[in-house]
Amino acid sequence: MPNFYLSKELSQHFEYEIHKDDCLYLPDEKSRKLIGNYKTSQEALETVLKSTQHVNGCFWCCNSIHHGRIPFINHKK
Repeated sequence: MPNFYLSKELSQHFEYEIHKDDCLYLPDEKSRKLIGNYKTSQEALETVLKSTQHVNGCFWCCNSIHHGRIPFINHKK
């Protein structure tokens, strides 16, 4: 079962994002909080919803609980 993490910083849509431990867009250690080890992203979401309503699943790793827009990723650096 994967670990799930919650971003500590709000997204561009003013939500905290849930990520799996193998996500390419997982925030660095200082910018994330461990939610726990769950079978599904839905279980992780249910845990987070006990403390905040401003949450969304990552489009890339937790798509089954993602709602809203496709994130804009600027790959030019």
